Amino acid sequence: MFEATASRQGRRPRPRGIIYLARVTAASLVTSAALIAAPVVSIGSADQTIEPMILEQPVTADAATVRANFDLAAVVLDQDDIASEVEVRVRDEDGWGDWTALEVIAEDDGPDPATAEYARAQRATEPLLAPGSSEIEVRVSAGSTAEVVLIDGGTRGAQPASRASAAPSIVSRAGWGADESLRNCTPTRLAGYKAAVVHHTVTRNDYTTEEAPSLVRSIYAYHTKTLNWCDIGYQFLVDRYGTIYEGRYGSMAHAVQGAQSAGFNAQTFGVSILGTFTETQAPAPAMTSVDQVIQWQLGLDRVDPTGSTTFVSAGNTKHPEG
Repeated sequence: MFEATASRQGRRPRPRGIIYLARVTAASLVTSAALIAAPVVSIGSADQTIEPMILEQPVTADAATVRANFDLAAVVLDQDDIASEVEVRVRDEDGWGDWTALEVIAEDDGPDPATAEYARAQRATEPLLAPGSSEIEVRVSAGSTAEVVLIDGGTRGAQPASRASAAPSIVSRAGWGADESLRNCTPTRLAGYKAAVVHHTVTRNDYTTEEAPSLVRSIYAYHTKTLNWCDIGYQFLVDRYGTIYEGRYGSMAHAVQGAQSAGFNAQTFGVSILGTFTETQAPAPAMTSVDQVIQWQLGLDRVDPTGSTTFVSAGNTKHPEG
């Protein structure tokens, strides 16, 4: 049932007769009960590349604000800083917003240990997606210094294409304007996936359809230029309207290793929803698209969501290697 688009996407190879099984046992590992055809892909034109603007500026207790137009904000800490979160607030056309605690990215939420991507990684907070902002203030302890990173994802005329179809449409990297010069390696190709890891971002949930591609570009720039990861960490991203975006390079044609769940990146793929959903449920269009992209990817690897599997840890703070 996948043949129609497999020739276009380079259907990934898998061993004959081997069936991978997966079971959802944790909230972060998600699979779907049905399998559907591979999605139609929106390719986009190669001349739509948009280079994000990145500002990096130190802040202290006496100089805690930075002014610039940005869509994403984060704070980089010294490698030996033991802080677990940093409080920030941003200003937009409606004035200052509430203080938000940005958690420092845990080791378990990034590249696998013993990889080149892990060795390059910087200690920094989760990014705050705040499209249309013009100023940020950071709560910095007296005598301490941190670095604010502000990223403007830029604007574009064309909007992500969508199609009325039972199979999802996916906006390619060219379609959302990825600047391929930011990517510093070719992600490792895998034989397949056993399960999915679903994330959500730290952001306002009222962004527009026009702002969504800029948020994707901002995350991409943050992961590659600030965190020093190989590429954007997730294989796919979904906005609140249900638009699916290709994430890590090569994800449309192959199973590739991401940076969504340290210790298990070689066995899973990541989908991130643009928005904050700790206290509210993700919109139905977004959840439908997450379900569709998971069904497609697990279907390529013949995963039975009602079965079970064994995950072997590559090492993280909770599960030692092995």
